[in-house]
Amino acid sequence: MKKSLLLIVASCFCGIAVAGNIATKNVASCIGQSLVLKSTFSKAGKENAPQKAFSASDIISEQPEGTLYSRWNSESHYLTHGYYGGYDDYDYDGAGYDFVENGNDFYLKSPFSKYRTNTWLKGTKHAASHNGVPDTIVFSLPQAILSYEGKVLEAYNLDYKSYKLSESENQESRFLLYPDSLVKQGEEYLSICDTETGTFYETGDQKLKIFKNTDEAVKIPASAVKQSEAEFVWSEIREDDYGDVLLDEQKADVEIYVDGSDYYITNLPNSKYDKSGYEFTNPVPVKNFVLKGTASADSVTFKKQYLGYDEASSTHMYLLPFSYTDDYYWDEEIKPQFSFYYDKVAQELTCDNPLKTLSINCGQKSINYVARYVCPSFKFKAVTGVEGIESGKTVTHTVYTDLNGRSVAEPIQGFYVKTTCFSDGSKSSSKVLK
Repeated sequence: MKKSLLLIVASCFCGIAVAGNIATKNVASCIGQSLVLKSTFSKAGKENAPQKAFSASDIISEQPEGTLYSRWNSESHYLTHGYYGGYDDYDYDGAGYDFVENGNDFYLKSPFSKYRTNTWLKGTKHAASHNGVPDTIVFSLPQAILSYEGKVLEAYNLDYKSYKLSESENQESRFLLYPDSLVKQGEEYLSICDTETGTFYETGDQKLKIFKNTDEAVKIPASAVKQSEAEFVWSEIREDDYGDVLLDEQKADVEIYVDGSDYYITNLPNSKYDKSGYEFTNPVPVKNFVLKGTASADSVTFKKQYLGYDEASSTHMYLLPFSYTDDYYWDEEIKPQFSFYYDKVAQELTCDNPLKTLSINCGQKSINYVARYVCPSFKFKAVTGVEGIESGKTVTHTVYTDLNGRSVAEPIQGFYVKTTCFSDGSKSSSKVLK
């Protein structure tokens, strides 16, 4: 793959947007970068901008009083500047949202899915006239939403056809409030803009749906037994000076717990490179997430699953298996599961395809990962005790028990406790994988 292709990917996912002679980082807030909000150019004419002046004091930066609803999940269709000029739009999910209700006052925190302002947009709730009909939330626009490089930027509507700021000085963004969701109405993009200059600042949301998160993060059960550490081996994708793809092998130790046929893996490492091949500068920590897999006769399978909420990026994280379609490592295809082959002789969980990938991802419907493991494998480290070496001791017999404490004559598959009995009455126990 050549460098020009990777730069295109960077503009979509990893923060490098190029327009004219200006290269800037975009606002993909979930991918672990210290991102800078920047406008490269604009087709939103100044003549259409309302003449309203805001100051930093107009920005609502503190949580308002009222009932707080937190960590709701979301789906959105967002707009950003395109690589070759113009605009590109993408689907995005997993951004977390908080909102506050206080009588008829309604406040939405960080209203843009791809750039978290940590400020509040104020709206008014119009109660439905009868049961069964959702309330309507109306946000009057423009509103001061962000202080950036000496400017106060506003939340404002961007026309979905012309990509220009609306010509009307007084705009609204309407949402319908249901018991378990908040749904944006209309086709305009709720965007970050500078209405003084008519400039669109890199991000806008259309078809935004915010909803209660009902997914539960994987946790290691109390009945699970911690096994010996495993060496985790995977590949990182980057490019050389000629723009060709290189696969760098990486290694790290992880922890594995077993509960019956369920495997739990934690203490995972961060990826070194993002989707563009650039090093992550501020990666989302992933070591506390837990991956759950299920063992069968000769494999361990990990399905798409919810991992938890990252507070720093306000994002819901998922384990998302996917595969590259060819060895250019360009096009990706989400898969429902990832299966490792269980090699009993080598005591390894191995991957049979160099294109198969596990990722820790923002959301679950599109690929926006914070960690990516290409063709991963796990090699279990043997735990050995001192058997028959100490002076005057000999091994009398060996007993194997499964993880439920039942004795077995001959271990077949899985983890077992091996107890070695010595002539002086002492015993030594270790965990083994067959």
